[in-house]
Amino acid sequence: MSEPQKTIEVTQVKQELIEIATQVIIHAGNVRALVSKALDAAHDSQMEECKQYFEDANHQLCLAHKCQTQLLIDEARGESIPFSILLVHAQDTLMIAMSELRMAKYLLRFQNCSCLT
Repeated sequence: MSEPQKTIEVTQVKQELIEIATQVIIHAGNVRALVSKALDAAHDSQMEECKQYFEDANHQLCLAHKCQTQLLIDEARGESIPFSILLVHAQDTLMIAMSELRMAKYLLRFQNCSCLT
């Protein structure tokens, strides 16, 4: 493989990684915003809205996780995933979103909140 070809391939891999990391950040950020809205709705006794926000948050979490999973599959197949601080940020944001969603549901269970059924 010639040097220019190698450079193009590396650039393409980095661009794909940026796109995937960006999608994870967007979806994980959406989860965090929706969890906040769900908690506000529960506080205001708007249980149907609360339930919908949690459903939407779960959907966004699935989308983020799907992006991340593809990277894990690629690496497990032996493809080299270059280090990216953006990807580190994406992973961090996703883990925070997952924790916030889990904790919000846990806290609302103590209140016997009907939006979780």
